Amino acid sequence: MKAKFKYPMARAVLVATLLVGGSAFGAEPQTLFNFQLSPGAVTGALIEGPDGNFYGTTTQGGPRGNGTVFRVTPAGVLTTLVSDQANLAAGLVVGDDGLLYGMTGAGGAFGFGTVFKLTTSGVVTNFAELNGVNGGNPQSGLLLGKDGNFYGTSQEGGTNGAGAVFRVTPAGVVTLLASFDGGSIGGFPVAGLAAGPDGNFYGITTFGGIFGLGAVFKITPGGVLTNIYSFQSADGFVRHARFPRRMFPNRKRTRHSNPFHRLWFTPLRHYETGTADE
Repeated sequence: MKAKFKYPMARAVLVATLLVGGSAFGAEPQTLFNFQLSPGAVTGALIEGPDGNFYGTTTQGGPRGNGTVFRVTPAGVLTTLVSDQANLAAGLVVGDDGLLYGMTGAGGAFGFGTVFKLTTSGVVTNFAELNGVNGGNPQSGLLLGKDGNFYGTSQEGGTNGAGAVFRVTPAGVVTLLASFDGGSIGGFPVAGLAAGPDGNFYGITTFGGIFGLGAVFKITPGGVLTNIYSFQSADGFVRHARFPRRMFPNRKRTRHSNPFHRLWFTPLRHYETGTADE
């Protein structure tokens, strides 16, 4: 299924920011594609694939109404690649093998979601499942760690039922790293993780913390979870987007890097109101 500038009654608009002189500041956005019910309601950010095209997910629309995975060229030609995955979580990530990785918020043997990999031609393989303890009902995409494994959050699961942080190996082994308590540490994370320059992961919860309005948390690769900031009403609350996926001010940009990683934000205090890249 291909389309280009065909739908005047759009549900959402796909926008590309034209980077002028290596920066997005001062550039005029260009509309590439107007979504209607098919391929669906867009969630998450686009990622650049190994072929130079962009890939994204929708939560609704498609032939079955369950959402889609789509590809869009820099010229604005959109192709629906996958339409049979249930409740797609927001966003994809490119693995070290050049495949695209993502999650669903439902489905699988336990009904709590799956982890899948996808070729740029649309061949999808479900290779891991969430069971309600190691994770459940994820709403955002995965983060590729320096170790080649994938890391994610889910708004259900964990030992307390208040959400989880987990690791997925390329072979499909899912390990629960930490459980949220729904209280002082936070609970029910909807946004994904970001990798910090210290080797730890950072994220946001939509509930809990000292004031009950969510928290910024840090988790080590070994699973030690710490609340580092509790949101108050003046900060804003109910955060659905992650921090920028990488917070390395001197990180070398590669072909698979998000082009917006050029806009670095280093001090953590800049994130306290939930600024995100998606």
